[in-house]
Parts: sequence; C-alpha cells; structure tokens
Amino acid sequence: MPRFHSAQILSPVAPRVLTPNPKPYPSPALLNPGPGLAHLGPLRGAGEPAERANGEEGWRRRRRRKKKKKKKKRKPSPKGRGIQEAEEEEDVEVGEREGEEEEEEEEEETKGRDGKRRDEGRGGGSGRAEISGREEERRMNLEEDDTGQIQGLGALGKAPAVEPVVPFNPFKNDTAEWGVLELLKTVLLTPLCVVRALLWITSMLLGFLCTKVALIGAKDVLKKPFPAWRRPLLFPVRFFARVLLFACGFQWIHIKGKPAPRDQAPIIVSNHVTFVDPVFIFFRHLPVIVTAQENLSLPIAGAIMKAMQVISVNRVSQDSRRHASGEIKRRAMCNDWSHVMLFPEATTTNGKALVTFKAGAFTPGYAVQPMVIRYPHVKVDPSWVGEGPPVHKLLFRLMTQFHNYMEVEYLPIIKPTFTEQKNPRLFAERVRVTMAKALNVMVTDHSYEDAALATEATKQGVDSGAILLEFTKIERLFHLSSKDAKHLFSKFRALGCGKRGVVAYEDFAQALELPNSPLARQLFQFFDRESSGYITFHQYAFGLAFILKHKYFTEASEATLKYCAGDESDHLRRDDLGVKLKDVIPSLSDEQVSKIFDRLDTKKTGEVSRADFLSFLEANPEYVALFLISRPDLISKHKKDDRMYMGLNGMRKSNSGRY
Repeated sequence: MPRFHSAQILSPVAPRVLTPNPKPYPSPALLNPGPGLAHLGPLRGAGEPAERANGEEGWRRRRRRKKKKKKKKRKPSPKGRGIQEAEEEEDVEVGEREGEEEEEEEEEETKGRDGKRRDEGRGGGSGRAEISGREEERRMNLEEDDTGQIQGLGALGKAPAVEPVVPFNPFKNDTAEWGVLELLKTVLLTPLCVVRALLWITSMLLGFLCTKVALIGAKDVLKKPFPAWRRPLLFPVRFFARVLLFACGFQWIHIKGKPAPRDQAPIIVSNHVTFVDPVFIFFRHLPVIVTAQENLSLPIAGAIMKAMQVISVNRVSQDSRRHASGEIKRRAMCNDWSHVMLFPEATTTNGKALVTFKAGAFTPGYAVQPMVIRYPHVKVDPSWVGEGPPVHKLLFRLMTQFHNYMEVEYLPIIKPTFTEQKNPRLFAERVRVTMAKALNVMVTDHSYEDAALATEATKQGVDSGAILLEFTKIERLFHLSSKDAKHLFSKFRALGCGKRGVVAYEDFAQALELPNSPLARQLFQFFDRESSGYITFHQYAFGLAFILKHKYFTEASEATLKYCAGDESDHLRRDDLGVKLKDVIPSLSDEQVSKIFDRLDTKKTGEVSRADFLSFLEANPEYVALFLISRPDLISKHKKDDRMYMGLNGMRKSNSGRY
C-alpha cells in the first residue's frame, strides 16, 4: 500500500485522495549514480539536455569551452609555480586556436548554405518545391514572447493542466494462467462442479417459484412497501440465495461487525466486485436495492429482483438518475420499507481500488452505513469485469475450487455534516475514503463510463488499460458525456490505434489526409504533450474535448468557413477549398485535397453547404485547430487574454505542460 500525505485525505478541495503518485520519471539515484556507479557517469541525456537539444556538434563546443574555463581558474601550488604558469599559457593558446577553428567552421557552414540556396534558386521545379517547403517551415518556426508562449500556433487558449492517468486498470480480472496443478485440480473437481451446477439450477428454479407464490395478489410491487404479513413469505427465497452461495464454493463467509438498525442508518452502501455481492445482500438483508434497468429483463433473476422492490435506473439517462435519487430519498424517509442498498460505484471492479462514487446514495442527506466486501484469492479472481471471463466461465472456475473465500465487514455509521448535506459529493468522497482505508486500497477517478469504454475496447481487441480516461476528470473539466466519450473512442480507432492503443505521427497524418509537414507535426504535438512520438487516447480525448467544448469553438468554425468560402458565400467548392488548403499547407497534393473534400461532400453535389461544413468541423475539430495554428488571426477581434489563444498558442518548447 503506498503512503499518502495527510493533506490528501483531509482536504475537501482535492477530490482525488489516497491516489499514489504515478509519475513515470527516473529517480534521482539513476540520474546521479552513487559512489558504486560513479565510474559509469550519469545516464545519457540526463546531464545536459539543453546542449544536446542544440545538436551534437554544439554540445561538443560548449564542453571544450567549459574545459578551457576550468583550466584558467586552476590555482597554482607554491612549489610548482613556474610549471603551472607554463601550463596556463599553453591552455590559453589552445583555447584561442580552438576558438579560431570554431569561427572558421561556422563561416564555412554559412557559405555552404548560401551557395546551396543560390543553386536551388537556379534550379527547376524540385528547387521551387524545396523553397516552398522551407517557406512553410519558416512560417511554422515559432518564437516565444516575453511570457514564454509560442506565437503563431493559433487561438485556442491554454488547455488546463491535468494529472497523468493512474497506471492501473480496475476493470481487469487477475485470474492466474492455467498451470499443471490448477489444470489437474480442475479435472479432478469436475464431477463436484456438475453437482454444484445442478444445485445452482435447482435453487434458482425453486427461488423463482417461491417468489411467484409470495407475490400472488401483490399490486404496485415497485411503488408500495410490502405489508408486514407478506415479507415472511420471502424467507424461503433468502434460504435458496444462501444455497446459491454454497454452490459457488462459499461454504462459510466471515462477517465482521453488525448491520445498524434501519432507524439509525436507512441506507447501506457497498463496493461492487462480482455477481455474488447482490446474492449475499439479498440473503442477509432483503433490502430495497438500486439496480440497472436492464437487469429487470433477465429471465429468472429479474423476477427475484422485483421481489426486492428494486429502484431501477438507466445509467445513461440524466432524467432516470434524477428520478432514482428522488425515489431513494422517499424510501429512506419511510420505515415501512427495508434498508435501501446501493453500490455507489455503479459498476463492478476487481476490488483493488474504489472508483468514483455516484452521488445518488448521498443526496438525501441521511446517515449511511458502509459495508465492504473482500474476496481473498490465489488462483481464481471472482471479479466480474469488462476485461475478464464471461459469467459462465467465471462460474465454472468458482465451482472447480475446493473453497472460495469471502469477507464482509460492516463499518461504523457515517452522518453527513451541514456542508455535506448541501454538497452530496463531499459526503460521497468522505465515505469513499473511509471504505478505502478499511479495504486498504486506493481511490481513482475512474467511473462507470470508463468501464463501458474498457468493455468496448476489449471487444475490438484493444488493450483496455490504454483506453481508460479517469472519466471524472474530463467530465469535471469539459462536461463531457458518456456518448461523447464513445464518439471520441470511435474516432481514435479510425486513426489506427492498433492493439496497444496508441497512434504514431504517420498514422495520424494519413488518417487526416495530411502530408508530412511542419504544420501537421505542430498539430500532432498539440496532442503529444509528452513528446513521446505517439498519442494515447487519454491525450487525444483531452485535446479534442478542449477544442470542441470551448466557448469560442462555434466562432472559430464560422471563421474557418469564411476563410475557405469567402465572406459572401455560404457554399464551399472544391477549387476554393484546394486553394485555401494549399495556402495553409503548400505541400498538400491534389489527391489529398480531393479526399478531404469528398469527406465534406457527403451528398456528392460538388458543393458543401454551410450547415454541412459546420457539422463536419464539429465532428472533426482537428481541422479547426489546423487552420487556427496556421492563421491565428481568424478570431482576432476578441481580447488576447479572453480569446482561445493560449492553448495551441501555449505549447512551450520545453513541453512542460501536460494533459
């Protein structure tokens, strides 16, 4: 367990508490070796990055100058003063000769460049192409102003600095690979698995029949509490729920603490790891549970859930979540209902972290009792997550174990303060920190939306760990929705991310139909803030969200349309687009212009209307950034401090900022 600073835990300002520092930087011990490694010197590139950035030859010159200065400052000893003075004079002469040689080399280089320019000027088409390329490069050769900002990169404002994504995937099942002993054990226990499977099926069917009998004559099951005489009819169903746990290999369950009375804590919250969690909660409490709307359509389990008088919620719909929050408060107020039970993570994890809590359980402002569930294991991880085995394979692995371990702990009741009643997210965060301490795990900014992306990435053969956004961050900064995140992932897939989930510069330029040019590289560097040579989905999503959700994005799109089509035209033709694109990127070929126009001209009319052009830019904000990088004066009528100026404009050459 990593150590955490106390301020991270107690401060209500920073929501990401208990999160380890994931900086992937080399330690000072590696950059500056100790006595045992001193003879090896520092690592390459760790000593003088600025000098090496200016070229190997410039670095050597500076090294010679430093040596010359050190020799001049050397103090002569009293006994050998004559020898020392002779050495100093010799050093000075050597330094002068080296300086003269350097000046001669620089003069020769200057003459060579001038001669080459004259030769190219006399040449034909190839010389003119090289000159146009140099003009484009000179246009993109940016200088820093007094504030250190790079001029000429457009007008899209400074993107907010965001911490690197935590290098951890809470939606990955860690079941060990098949070994010889594990395979032998599975073969030997297969007859036991058959018996357990029959017991599982029988218990499900009998529980379903008992549920139907208990609900005979019941009306408005999901709206009114059961009368006192009907609730005991569900006790047989609870018994069969315990049989289900037994069939899965949970012969005994270690329980620590006691559940609080309903009048003291009407709401229970728990972490969510696998399908076993709700079965245990049903057996232990028979509570009112909040579940996803699609679970009610399951063949047998859906009917049993209705007997629990569940609160169904559509996790994508804002209105459904708002209705569920009101229903939670209504049932928590009335003691005629059972405990209200929620999984505030709204998804399952592997139990090694607590992802962001939804605020629904904490909006009513009532006291809650946290409950934590652990599954200690060695070979078989019981977590039911996106990057893991499907439910039938997971059941088979659980049933071919001698015993599976499960631990449940009831924590003390937590009451909200006055401030937390006004701000339920603060209350949710405090409860999450308490549960994380009890579980001895960290908390992250991942959420249900990350789980959905991980599942989609796994289906398409992409490493799900490379697709995680820690969605809470991007939602907080840019008000991005789950639908927007899925759209960004589909665009990232179209760039050719491959199985590793990263995009190289060549694939990026090819997908946007751009030639290898300084402008295309500047656009690529806008996303690649680490200068690693590739773009991750995390960087791509934050960069596009910053452009797309900016308050001046619509104006920038309008300005791009006017620049391409003219002030008096609302339609864009192929020739007009070609002229403007080649004005921005002289090395752009006619074929590439045609491909870009074909993406715009979906109706194949030879013209692109204003609405179609703006829709295309909204779906592909990279092209807005492309024009603003080359033409930062497109939206120059606003004040410099207030317009979208510092982000594409704010990429320092040191690449110190990061998403």
